[in-house]
Amino acid sequence: MSVVQARRTPQQRRSRERVEAIVEAARGLIGVRGNDAVSVREIATRARVPVSSVYQYFPDKTAILRTLMERYLLTIRERLFRVFVGLASPADLPA
Repeated sequence: MSVVQARRTPQQRRSRERVEAIVEAARGLIGVRGNDAVSVREIATRARVPVSSVYQYFPDKTAILRTLMERYLLTIRERLFRVFVGLASPADLPA
């Protein structure tokens, strides 16, 4: 169960693209400058969307961060699954 929920789930392709632009803009900015140095307004500017669009989908910056972390952890989980699938014992692990 998520502590911070998205305000609205995008249904249309254009809305999903807008959310993706917001998340990618946040990832790029936070990756370079860190979370504390980035504002929602900067994320909106980088994503080329109005600030109100960010708040339409995310109640605050924490929700954007949560989305980034959930995606990151999903990627790790998928990679680990590919390594562990089909292994019968720890001895079968790749070096």
